[in-house]
Amino acid sequence: MKYISSNDIEDLKIDPITCVEWVKEGFLMKNRSILPPKVSIHPKGIDFFNTMPCLLPAEFHTFGCKIVSRIAGNHPALKSDLMLFNSNTGEMISVMNADWITAMRTGAVAALSINTLRSSSAKIYSFIGLGVIGHSTLDCLLATNCDKKLIIRLKKYKDHAEKTVEKYKDFKNVEFQIVDEIDDLVKDSDVIVSCITEAKDILINDTKLFKQGVLVVPVHTRGFQNCDSIF
Repeated sequence: MKYISSNDIEDLKIDPITCVEWVKEGFLMKNRSILPPKVSIHPKGIDFFNTMPCLLPAEFHTFGCKIVSRIAGNHPALKSDLMLFNSNTGEMISVMNADWITAMRTGAVAALSINTLRSSSAKIYSFIGLGVIGHSTLDCLLATNCDKKLIIRLKKYKDHAEKTVEKYKDFKNVEFQIVDEIDDLVKDSDVIVSCITEAKDILINDTKLFKQGVLVVPVHTRGFQNCDSIF
């Protein structure tokens, strides 16, 4: 049995395009896999432990179970670990830190969703929540759209928006806009991406700001409560 650290995985230098392709491959084999609903246990408040088992198609002879936790006060708040087993023998193959895997898998799913479901004329992509998941989503979105002109609109929060612009400054096909107000973020947007873990209130009170045909991607469904009331 092997232990694989986060550094071991990061040292592989897996690029975002590969992550998106792997996610797509995973979706295409989902109907041949056994993927029960995750079990969520809350020790207190909004803290949680999510248990996510999956048995891959027979030719892979692999069973995996990922445990994701979010504990208030931890840095980072989200942590995850993954156990892999040989499903033919029951032998544990490895235990690995899954922080990088979780972040990039989440970003790749978001990018694949955007690329698949957006309007063909989409130009303005608005982001709220610019932490690890926000950046992994941008990593995958920008890597898979190098041939398109994108306007990326960012909601200002502390210095996160400015740091994001600096991180992606080498993408010549991207124009960044930073806005102070949530209404300005949403207005005229073709794609709205929320990477907030949890929003306690409705973010957009004036629903007329949502452009007809807009694609809303709530990476964390509790991070964009308008989905409950509108979409």
